[in-house]
Amino acid sequence: MIQEIKGTMHMIYTNYKISLLTFWAILIGIVILSVGSTYLLQSSMTEFTLSAPMYFYTPIVAGMVVTGVMPFMIKLGVTRFPIFLSLGTFLLIASILNAVVIQLIQAILKMFFDMNGRALVLRNGSSEFTINHIADLLPNSTFATEIIIDISITMLLSMVVFFISLIFYRYGKLIGFSFMGLIGVLFVFDMSNEGAVFQLLEYIVLHFEFSYFYYMFGLSIIVYLVSYIFMHRMTIKK
Repeated sequence: MIQEIKGTMHMIYTNYKISLLTFWAILIGIVILSVGSTYLLQSSMTEFTLSAPMYFYTPIVAGMVVTGVMPFMIKLGVTRFPIFLSLGTFLLIASILNAVVIQLIQAILKMFFDMNGRALVLRNGSSEFTINHIADLLPNSTFATEIIIDISITMLLSMVVFFISLIFYRYGKLIGFSFMGLIGVLFVFDMSNEGAVFQLLEYIVLHFEFSYFYYMFGLSIIVYLVSYIFMHRMTIKK
């Protein structure tokens, strides 16, 4: 099984290595362009969260694996459990590496940016470029705090997308969109009637704490484990 896990992780890495490099090139390019606009344009006001693109990229990869790498590896004879473990391991490693790289970039930018509270600010006359992080909402944050927050958010979003992608792949678009529609209707109904979800979100906003991100990571593991129920009997489409 170890060899199957290694082979699957290598396949995932090979398939998405170029897209990962492209992702980082675009992210660094956005920062460079934003810095350039601060010096070249008058009254330019730009605000950016470096971690935000990571919250979208990694979940997209999780969804693409379901329709790409996973069926291919099953056709090669790899059993589903090693594929399941490989995907979870790959997403965790990718989340950790991306979070660390983002913090290293921010550490480099601190040498050139001023500090406005905990946000990084570059000023040139009336132009301003600000880099912030969700950890800025906490009373205290550190290098490790921001990494844990980024990993937790990325993992939860990735596992949710993985779970939904499995439903679409196994049951088709009709069931998939019906499932998403049902969740959407229940969510809107709960919000409009100030139900349990509304009260939970309200409490989190009013009592925002770092410990919530540990719960978020735990929830991502639960979603990940539940998704195996749908993956275990998944058939390969021709």
